[in-house]
Amino acid sequence: MMRHLRTVNVDSNDVGWYISANLGTFLNSNTVIEQYNHQVAISTSVLVVYDPLKVKQGTLALKAYRLTTNFMKWFKGTSRTQESITKAALSFTDIFEEIPIKIHNSSIVNAFLFEIEDSGRIALDYERLDLSIGPYLEKNMELLIEYLDDLSGDQHKFFAYLRNLRWQQSQQATLLEKRSADQARKLAGEEVPEEEDLSQNPAFKTVTSPSRFESLLMTKQVNNYCEQLNQFVGQSFTKLFLLGELSGKRTV
Repeated sequence: MMRHLRTVNVDSNDVGWYISANLGTFLNSNTVIEQYNHQVAISTSVLVVYDPLKVKQGTLALKAYRLTTNFMKWFKGTSRTQESITKAALSFTDIFEEIPIKIHNSSIVNAFLFEIEDSGRIALDYERLDLSIGPYLEKNMELLIEYLDDLSGDQHKFFAYLRNLRWQQSQQATLLEKRSADQARKLAGEEVPEEEDLSQNPAFKTVTSPSRFESLLMTKQVNNYCEQLNQFVGQSFTKLFLLGELSGKRTV
């Protein structure tokens, strides 16, 4: 669509799309697929993530992301197995790359802000000095625990696949050794039972490798939650020491 708009000289300066995500909860398959389609159509497309809860806390939470080149090449393929991830040397840090954002006000906006400041009509915002971050930390911990449970369940499924694969390989080796021994006995003129059709044996049935795509996304999301916890705690200590200096008392 953007290419057609450019053809007819219509403004088509589309830089991507945006989503609103509480506490940075945006890493899921739908988001990745949507961003992948945008970057396939327009290579410079970005995803802008706005976090209203962080803004309420006093931080302008506005970030831009793009899928990395390595991840785009891997996602283009049909395989989502652990083998393909290892072959591509892909980790959870290679999914998105953050693009720096610079916000500029126009001259008329700056003039308007200076006028309001001089008139003294700016309402004081004491919420930025609020020391209570319990609700944010509690919600962040709930989301972190939820994703850790999902990640643990996904890991159990993958370990079950590995156990089945090892059992299958062991059974295959045993059956092939038995067949080789029967063939040697048959060449020696001994009577051996009729050969079994190994293609019908459960040990030779194909075991489908589970997709590791969701596990990769959940690992990245858990890492984001941990970074947010560290950030929240750091800001809390900063406000605590600032309040101690303002009150003239040293806070320990």
